[in-house]
Amino acid sequence: MAILAKADITISRIIDVKAVTTYYLLQSSTAAKPNKPTAIPPGGNWNTTEPTYESGSTSTLYTVILTIMSNDTYSYSDVSKSSSYEAAKEAWNKANRAQAAADAAAKVATNYIQGTDDGLIVGNMEADTLGANVKVDSDSMEIRNGDMVLAKYAANKVELGKNSKDAVVEMCGGTTSIVSSVQEKDGESVTFSKINGTDGVEIDAASHLNMSGPVAINLDSTNYYENDNGMDTSASILSLMSPEVNAENDAVAFLEYLTEYYGTSGTGVGKQIQNYIGVLDSGILLRSQISHQGVMSENDKIALLLNNADGRLHVYSNDVTIISHNSTGNAIGVGVGTGGVNRGLHDEVAGKWQLYSDETDLYLGPPTRDTFKPYYTKGDKIPCEISTGGYVSGGGKQVIFSVPLSKPLVGVSAVTATTNNGFRGRQGGKYTHGSSASAFVKPASYSCYVRESWIEVRMTIDKTTNVANNDAIGIAWSGYLTFS
Repeated sequence: MAILAKADITISRIIDVKAVTTYYLLQSSTAAKPNKPTAIPPGGNWNTTEPTYESGSTSTLYTVILTIMSNDTYSYSDVSKSSSYEAAKEAWNKANRAQAAADAAAKVATNYIQGTDDGLIVGNMEADTLGANVKVDSDSMEIRNGDMVLAKYAANKVELGKNSKDAVVEMCGGTTSIVSSVQEKDGESVTFSKINGTDGVEIDAASHLNMSGPVAINLDSTNYYENDNGMDTSASILSLMSPEVNAENDAVAFLEYLTEYYGTSGTGVGKQIQNYIGVLDSGILLRSQISHQGVMSENDKIALLLNNADGRLHVYSNDVTIISHNSTGNAIGVGVGTGGVNRGLHDEVAGKWQLYSDETDLYLGPPTRDTFKPYYTKGDKIPCEISTGGYVSGGGKQVIFSVPLSKPLVGVSAVTATTNNGFRGRQGGKYTHGSSASAFVKPASYSCYVRESWIEVRMTIDKTTNVANNDAIGIAWSGYLTFS
């Protein structure tokens, strides 16, 4: 029989992945890295559930992947660390270190820094008694021992040895010092100050006085000297005079320093007088300074300037300049201070200001009262106890009346009203708006308007008892007006 057809069939078996499983092993970070498993299951502490990171854990999480093929053969991947677990551990460690640093900073702040209403204090707050510390406020810095200020530094003033008259300030490696000491002089305690230099002290300017080594200038008043008038005086005089006039600016200076002794013993320091006369470009300047018992005072200075520019005589003083009558002793003072109320005319006999100003306002001081300001200005608040007439509007809820002013307004553009006792109204023999002979009503609101010499007040009152709208009304009002 002949073969009509022939076919071959080839059967092939394809091997595929049957299963993939990840195993986790959490162990101490100091333990050796685990070996790759060789059996199914891997045995030991390997687990198919991934553990979550617990705060503070230092362990290491390892992973390995088991792959099973369709022919039941299998293989394990290399053992590796879990990157997500390591990231969580690193994040916790950073947070923990940050918290530790914050706790340390908080401890430092608590133990060494204290905030008060007066400023920030840096010192050992754990001590029973606060010792050396630094206080810093908005204007200055103070170095202190407890509450006692030893030194203070501000924008325009530096104070060293602030609370000690017996103090030494050393500079430049101890070569220069400023010394203040309290000593007995004629039975009284006086303060002496001196500048010490290891090799000398030099005061240098465009033209200078150089005193180096054991050099002293002594003014001896135990001897008599003849002054310019040919009369003997028991004073020591040192005069420095410019020998000629400078033709360029027509200026000449004269300085006289006079030390006068008084008393029976002839040893007590009396008065010291310094005079300066200058012919300046702006005019002629006369300046005097007088001290008592050897202590110079800024309040003793006075200067006169005849100004060429305006032709007027200028008087300069650190406080009130007093003009007195020779025989009666009546005197008036002119105050020229930088702030407060020490600017104006002062009655020296009565001991009070007659006319003065502060930074913003002008005041009068008549004899019958302490002070009087002849106008109202912004910020003034005045009480009002007024009985007057007005009219009713707004359906009976609005009462309108005027408050006359006893003084003019200066710089005032608005005013507000507030209640003290309140409002009492009367129409046609009856009390209105819920008021009575013994009871006031507090208005719900106010609106006020500044007029030429009075204030228009409009009150809104919710009650309308016994009210005739658009009619006159008698008013008693107790309140306040505040200007702005």
